[in-house]
Amino acid sequence: MCKNAKGILDDLFESREENLCALTEMDKQKIERLTRDNDSYDKLFEAIEDLSNNSEKLEEIRNSLDSYIDKINIIGAYENQKFYKIGF
Repeated sequence: MCKNAKGILDDLFESREENLCALTEMDKQKIERLTRDNDSYDKLFEAIEDLSNNSEKLEEIRNSLDSYIDKINIIGAYENQKFYKIGF
């Protein structure tokens, strides 16, 4: 792919990114249905709380979990951008 075409695809993606990421009411309902039985974050943190009474350690664990979730979201965003650019 030529350098200019790559720049154009980047510009197009960035200009549409906000609309692509915006959740409609239908999207929110679908996500709620898909994740209804997935409360693993809360269950995991409750289990960790039971194992430790050190509030600093608990905060460190919570931050690590949040960081991991952010990493997964960044990877998902990259993959979405990649597939958008190739036409999926």
